[in-house]
Amino acid sequence: MTLCSLFSGTLLNPKQRDARLTKLISTVETLLDQNPLNKKVIYDTIRYIDQLWFRGQLLPLVNNKYGPIRVTLRVPLNIQNYSPQAVAGAVFIKKGGIYFMLNRQLFDTLFLPENKPQELKENGYHVGGVVRTTRAECVAHVICHEVVHLLMMVCDKDEIEDQHNLFFKNISFACFGHTTEKHGLVQGLLHTMSLQELKLHISAGQDVLRFLNGRWVLVKVTKKGGSHTTVEDQEGNVHRVHIGFLKPIGPRAIKNQGDFACDA
Repeated sequence: MTLCSLFSGTLLNPKQRDARLTKLISTVETLLDQNPLNKKVIYDTIRYIDQLWFRGQLLPLVNNKYGPIRVTLRVPLNIQNYSPQAVAGAVFIKKGGIYFMLNRQLFDTLFLPENKPQELKENGYHVGGVVRTTRAECVAHVICHEVVHLLMMVCDKDEIEDQHNLFFKNISFACFGHTTEKHGLVQGLLHTMSLQELKLHISAGQDVLRFLNGRWVLVKVTKKGGSHTTVEDQEGNVHRVHIGFLKPIGPRAIKNQGDFACDA
């Protein structure tokens, strides 16, 4: 069975997925303990994901179609019109070659002592809709997200038109346990709840905190939606906000520096 036909049928069950994720996170933790976040760490992680999930078939397919993957740690200036702080990772074609980018500048801002106080150890950042409580988890899951784009580029003819289409979501959700294609890797935007849990704890008429310009501010929910919720600030202005920027009021609300969330 070829790699592409394999993923047009049955995918992993949660028990298989979680066992592989445990191995992956442990491997990335070891790599980051021994090295800074560099090109070798990223490529070794891609190769390990290929071995665990794709039977070692993905990288040869990519190589045959595009040539060897070129790993980069800097955000290209023109990528999707995003600022460098907004992009965690990307896969793109440039001058006939395929590039796999991870934004080292962004990852270097995560889990610093000044924005992760000792009493908030259980807090973490959203990647794929789930709270990741270590830098290794964040790195691993962003790479998983981008590996799905590699798979799409060799298996899915619609990838260019819709980069986060149903094929993408089926693979990233089933293989890696993601619940969204978004990330919240923003300095200071720490959470204890997944996006699904946040949806359960936020309702219309409720006062909540909104993360805006690096700090948490008080707003009122006027209309609850799916991934986005309508809120009203204290000046009476109405805003449509991604739920990842909100959290219920409680003793663990924090203030810190940050920017904004975006596609991974």
